Amino acid sequence: MISDKDINKLKTIFPTKDDLKKELRAYATKEDLKNELRAYATKEDLKNELRAYATKEDLKNELKGFATKADLKAHPTKDDLKSELRAYATKDEMSRGFMEVIRSIGETRTEIVTLITRQIVELQDVTKRQQRMLENHDSRIGNLESLTNLH
Repeated sequence: MISDKDINKLKTIFPTKDDLKKELRAYATKEDLKNELRAYATKEDLKNELRAYATKEDLKNELKGFATKADLKAHPTKDDLKSELRAYATKDEMSRGFMEVIRSIGETRTEIVTLITRQIVELQDVTKRQQRMLENHDSRIGNLESLTNLH
């Protein structure tokens, strides 16, 4: 015969009906799933949303205003462009122009170096003044801290 002690031991090993009910409360029920699915779009909702976007016919009608292959053939060819480019500077002419620019840069180099040197000196002066101000500020803080520690 099974005693109460044996039943209690079995309850600790195997789940009881109440234990299973408590455990199953954590899972979704059929009703929960129905309620949750209402938040998602239906096939009809998607159809209604897609009506706002352009169709194939809409795109065809929109493209009627753009150029066609025949329209593009009316534009200049590669040979036409080559003959047109002959009016512009060659590589040698461009090279000579660049050399002139480089020479003018070399002439202004000393001016640039002088300006930069002046700016560096000014920045060093500003930095020294700010360091002195910080040191003065630190010493005042130290004095105030020592005065507050005395009282």
